[in-house]
Amino acid sequence: MLYEILYTSLSKEKFDAASIQTLLQQCYDNNVVNNITGCMVFKKREFIQVIEGEKEVVLQLFEKIKKDERHSKLKVIWQGKTLERSFEKWLMGFYNFNELDKNAIEGFTDILKEGISKASKTGYESVASRLFTLLSDDLRHSN
Repeated sequence: MLYEILYTSLSKEKFDAASIQTLLQQCYDNNVVNNITGCMVFKKREFIQVIEGEKEVVLQLFEKIKKDERHSKLKVIWQGKTLERSFEKWLMGFYNFNELDKNAIEGFTDILKEGISKASKTGYESVASRLFTLLSDDLRHSN
C-alpha cells in the first residue's frame, strides 16, 4: 500500500551551502535505495516535505526523521494512504542558497522559481500533494 506523510519542521541549526548540499545528497541517496519519492522545500530554517512510498518504508523513514536532532517543532500536516505517487522523482527546492551548486545535487529541480505546479509530477494529486503545493507557494511568496 502506498502511503504519504506531509510535515513541516524548523532546523535547530543554520545550514551553510556545504552542509545543506551534503544533507540533501544523503536524503536523495537513501530515498533512491528505499524507493521513496516526494518533494522538499527549504527556506531559511523552515522545511516542508512530503514523502511517499510503501507504507512500512515511509513510516520507518519518518521515525528516523523524528529522532533527528537537527529538527525542532516537527508537525505532521497529513498522513495517510494514497492510490498513486504524486511525484515522479525526488524533488527539492531551496531559497537563500544562491551559492549552492544546484547542478551537482541529484534530484534538484528549480520548483521554487516556477512554482510547484510546474514541477515534474505524475498528474495525480494526492491530499499531501495538494497541501504541499499550498504551503510551498505560501513559503515561496513570504519574506
